[in-house]
This record gives sequence, C-alpha cells and structure tokens, in this order.
Amino acid sequence: MGEAIRITRAVQTSIACPSQWDLWTSDGSYFYARYRHGCGELHQYEDENWVGAGWKENIDETQPGWGIRGNVKHIRKVAEFQTEDEWDGFISLEEFAVKTGIEIAPDAYTIGFGEHLRDELIKDGMTMFLEMGDDEPDPRQEP
Repeated sequence: MGEAIRITRAVQTSIACPSQWDLWTSDGSYFYARYRHGCGELHQYEDENWVGAGWKENIDETQPGWGIRGNVKHIRKVAEFQTEDEWDGFISLEEFAVKTGIEIAPDAYTIGFGEHLRDELIKDGMTMFLEMGDDEPDPRQEP
C-alpha cells in the first residue's frame, strides 16, 4: 500500500448492510470505505462527489460486495479484504482500519451514523423538527 493513509475525518453514512464511511486525510484526500457480504473495500476518489449522474451504470453489482466499472473520478482501489461470513454486513471503523492497513488519527473528527442522518435532515437552512412542543395537545389522544 506504500505510505500509510492517516484518516483525520470520518463520516459514517451507513451503519450496516453495508457499513460505509466517507474518509479524509489532513491534506484533503478522500476515500470511500464499504463493507458488505463479508467483503471490505477502500477506494480513493478525487472528491466525495463521485456518486452523481450515471453512477448506477458504473457499479458492477455482480462483484462480491460491489465493484466499479467506469472511472467516475476514481483514483484507485487502495485495499480489499474478505471475511469468512458472506452474510456479514457490520464492521466498526476501527476493525475496518486494521483489516485495510489505514490509520485513524487519535484526534480524528468522527461523525457517527445518527449524527450524519440528523445532518441530512437539515436542508436549505431549515431544520425539520420531529418533536411536538409541550403545550401542544397530543393528536393521538381523544379530547
């Protein structure tokens, strides 16, 4: 793999089936990590916007886990591994790092899936509130 990849920022975009992360190094290099069906892969892309128009045409779903067909801002496949459990779809970032040989900086900024999901609900400066105020009647209760 050459020089060690040291991750300083990690955003978990899916918790299981697949477990996946957007990862960055201190110099802004972007990596996509994915684990599904016991198959882990780490790819480097030009930036995090590699999934866009026509992305489905560039995924080869016949590959174990997944595979890239085209060159959608793809720089390289950095690492891959296979476990014995082809039904497995969950892995921690720490275990993924061990299996791929990347390093997670001790002071890395990490965002878990719950935080990522919350951030995805914030659109165009508006927050979607999912809670009722204490002074509002519960519509599930009859008056």
